[in-house]
Amino acid sequence: MKQDLFALEEAFDAGNYRAVRDGTRAIEASDAPDDVKAKARALRERTEPSRAQIALLAIAAVFVATLSAYEIVEHGRSSPPPPPARHAVEPAH
Repeated sequence: MKQDLFALEEAFDAGNYRAVRDGTRAIEASDAPDDVKAKARALRERTEPSRAQIALLAIAAVFVATLSAYEIVEHGRSSPPPPPARHAVEPAH
């Protein structure tokens, strides 16, 4: 089981987080020693977003939606009209 954990650490270093999540779930479901399970759990937690990251993402999404709604409501109707079409001038003969 420790060999599997070392392989998962190498996968983590390589950026293969799907393999890390799948492998750590398998280790936790197996009859591995508790210290190996704890290390696998800690490794999997490193691949998951923190609450602070989720909160910042939600705040940014609300901010963008609010600014977009404000812009649409306040300036949607008062946008300048398109410039008049230019007519081609016929050359003088």
